[in-house]
Amino acid sequence: MARSKRQIEALKKATLAAQSAWNPCSQEETELTPLLASSADFSELGGPAFALLPASTMTTRTTRSGALAVSKATNLTFALRTALSSAQKKLSEALQRNQKKQNKSRQLKTDLENRIKESKDARSQLATALDDLSLERDASTLATRRSLTVQKHLKNVGKPSNNCNNQ
Repeated sequence: MARSKRQIEALKKATLAAQSAWNPCSQEETELTPLLASSADFSELGGPAFALLPASTMTTRTTRSGALAVSKATNLTFALRTALSSAQKKLSEALQRNQKKQNKSRQLKTDLENRIKESKDARSQLATALDDLSLERDASTLATRRSLTVQKHLKNVGKPSNNCNNQ
């Protein structure tokens, strides 16, 4: 499991606190300091470096200080994991809200495009209907004129024309 930079720094601080708890005059410090320093990144060790130290080399004060440092590091790690989990949850929720807004925006855009298309189709149909109506009106007017002309000619069929000289 990869550890974040903050976690590694917290673990290093805990290690340094444990190192400072050692008696500076004792011989064990020089033997254990490289072990503690090399185990600052606990991911390789699978846990705190204090578990690797034999109990016989640690004094009561050292054991308490080391345990306190491990406890602080554990608490800090837990707090970091909790904060990270909370941040991930908030990010996930924000992403979901954003996705919903994008989907709604896409749907509204699609609806608007469909309405524009329907409006254009309706306008085209109306123009066609008006053209048809105009053609029918023209045809009706033409038919009416022809009918009047035919009726006029039919009335004049039986009458003598004025152009004839009947004597």
